[in-house]
Amino acid sequence: MIPLVNRLDRFQQKRKTTSVAIAVFKKYSDDNGSLLATQLTYSSFVALFPLLLLLTSALGVLLVKAPGIKRRILQSAFVEFPIVGTQIKDNIHTIAHVSIPAFVVSALGLLYGSRGLSNSAIFVTQQAWGIPASGRPGFWSRTLKGMEFTAYLGSGTIAVTMLSGWLTGAAPEIVLRVAATIVAILLSCTLYLGAFKMLTPLRLPMRKLMPGSLAGGLAWWVLESVGSYLVRHAMRSASGSYGMFAVVIGLLAWVLLVSEVTLLSTELNVVLYKAIWPRSLVSDRGEEVSIGNQNQI
Repeated sequence: MIPLVNRLDRFQQKRKTTSVAIAVFKKYSDDNGSLLATQLTYSSFVALFPLLLLLTSALGVLLVKAPGIKRRILQSAFVEFPIVGTQIKDNIHTIAHVSIPAFVVSALGLLYGSRGLSNSAIFVTQQAWGIPASGRPGFWSRTLKGMEFTAYLGSGTIAVTMLSGWLTGAAPEIVLRVAATIVAILLSCTLYLGAFKMLTPLRLPMRKLMPGSLAGGLAWWVLESVGSYLVRHAMRSASGSYGMFAVVIGLLAWVLLVSEVTLLSTELNVVLYKAIWPRSLVSDRGEEVSIGNQNQI
């Protein structure tokens, strides 16, 4: 068994694609990536529910003031958002009743949750790039960067999701749909590129952040497509308490996968920029030479 593992190890170290992939997963493990992804998931989940409640309240106001807008909502790309869009489409007749207390509570919850999300994103990025505690931003600079990141992420995610869904749904022919899908993937990659540029603690040119942005954007589109498909098919027969339970668990799982993908994409940028590859499958002995490159940057 050991000789086979050694042969596989030599094989992967001689090829850039496999050696970089192994190095990314080992760097992820070194950084306790599962804990960082869990922290990012929790913060995202806490921020997401107040945001959905706030959007639902705003939607209720629109339905009361302009009843004709219901048809536009049912035909818009927002109903294509994974897990949640289908629920809005199925329950749009019941959300026209606005609750002022719910609106206020959701706004306060969104402020609290978005601050936690931005702090978690900054912390996770600093951990992945190996920034010591003494070199990390202070409270006020972290708060300002967090506000900037929250505004960018919220507006960018909604814009990319709606535009991607509109492009995909508006293209009737197969060639146009393929072109629209490519544009949707590029939009997701652009969203990741902007987020990485904003959060990366080092001043790097855009091209150094492109590998992780491309990987993250493509994975985002795949997760969005799979999530929408599962909602349309696997959850079609679910209703009542079981349906709500499936929505919450499905949304939590989807956010966790997005967090994992985002962290792995960040690790990919770190591994390529600091040349932390190849790494051995069987032992970490002798890896100090390649890992030491990050201390020379």
